[in-house]
Amino acid sequence: MLRRESLLTKAKLHVLLWEHINQDKQLRTWKLQLKQGEPEFERLKRELDEVKHSHRGLDGTYRSQAEMDRHRAQLADAAIEEQLEVQTAFREQGALLQAIYDSKLRAEHEMLQGWKGTVENLLDKFLELMAAKGQGDVAALTPTLPAPGAAPGAAAEDKPGSAVEADASAEACVRAVEQGPGGKREEQEGAAAAGDRWH
Repeated sequence: MLRRESLLTKAKLHVLLWEHINQDKQLRTWKLQLKQGEPEFERLKRELDEVKHSHRGLDGTYRSQAEMDRHRAQLADAAIEEQLEVQTAFREQGALLQAIYDSKLRAEHEMLQGWKGTVENLLDKFLELMAAKGQGDVAALTPTLPAPGAAPGAAAEDKPGSAVEADASAEACVRAVEQGPGGKREEQEGAAAAGDRWH
């Protein structure tokens, strides 16, 4: 019984020793890798400090020509994308402004057409009223002249009462003027009576 326990204990110690040896080897490997990576780590740390304290633009310091070309290509692509975005926004804004301007022109044109129609209608009505009034005035003011060879009374028969009276009064006045102060009393009285009827 004790011999078996002794064998099991030795086996466990052997496994633990083997694991310790393996862990020791792995630890030495990691230390070696860490020691080999220290220069690269220090270099990256210095570059990081330089980048923090100095702005690297298009012509900044690069580790290699390929990095510089890659960075320039990225900047060029970004500039092209920004230019395309600006052009797209400019075209959209231009289209919107053109639509607003066209709508404004259409509204102004429709308004002017409405005003034009209103003014034309008012002008037509005004001309019609003026024409009707002018015809009435001409008919009232223009005396009806007798036809050649017709009797003076024939023209008077065709006239309205007021026009006949006006013509009679005018003829009496003309005869009175032609005869002068020594004219016949009857003609003067007839002219006066015709004038009273006119008034």
